[in-house]
Amino acid sequence: GPVDTCEFKDGPEPEFRWDAQLETYLLQRPQLVHSLAGFSLDESWEVETYNQLSTYIAGGAIDIAAIFRKNVFDMLLTLGAAIFEVKKGQLSVDMIDQLTEYVEWTARLLPGLERDMIHGILVGREFARPTQQAEQLAVKVENLAPRYNLAVVTYRVRKGVVEFERLSG
Repeated sequence: GPVDTCEFKDGPEPEFRWDAQLETYLLQRPQLVHSLAGFSLDESWEVETYNQLSTYIAGGAIDIAAIFRKNVFDMLLTLGAAIFEVKKGQLSVDMIDQLTEYVEWTARLLPGLERDMIHGILVGREFARPTQQAEQLAVKVENLAPRYNLAVVTYRVRKGVVEFERLSG
């Protein structure tokens, strides 16, 4: 049967059972994807969304990619992209490196797009308490800010409801 995207692993910090479940949860909610990516859209925008987009050379697949195009004077212009790296569990600093590789790959794929128009979003479960990992992630995103447009977003499950929070970026 169909996968229940709201089936969570029990414990003190409930989380999605699989990364793919979290991906599906996001893909079923395009407005959430757009807002986490930092794009506010009206009817003049078109969005192409991809799941598990193979990068060949960058060594893996982009979990979720969204290409944002806007109709300007009867021309469809590519004005932005969002690359999501999705983890059901807690995030670690090395995941930022993977995300920046995917941003670079996307910049080569969409030649008219400046690197800062490509938003890289890392999504994972919230940190149970302020941790060194969370601090290191924030520092790394800040250090890369002149070169990359990155954000760290965490989720938590409260009484079966998923809530997202932008930590940095």
